[in-house]
Amino acid sequence: MSLMSRFFGKENPNIVMQPLYRAIIAAGRHPDWYHKGAVPDTIDGRFDMIAALLTMVLNRLEQEQDS
Repeated sequence: MSLMSRFFGKENPNIVMQPLYRAIIAAGRHPDWYHKGAVPDTIDGRFDMIAALLTMVLNRLEQEQDS
């Protein structure tokens, strides 16, 4: 967010989703995926893990929306 936006009170609409984003990233970085789950501890392996977790979260959000 720019300095001018802060002064004029224009809020970032993405700020609401930041806790969910941080939780998904933290879960994707959990060492158990790489030690016990045999996910390769590489850039591709971490991307795949975060993408898989994001897919599960989005599916869950769609289910909640349908209810």
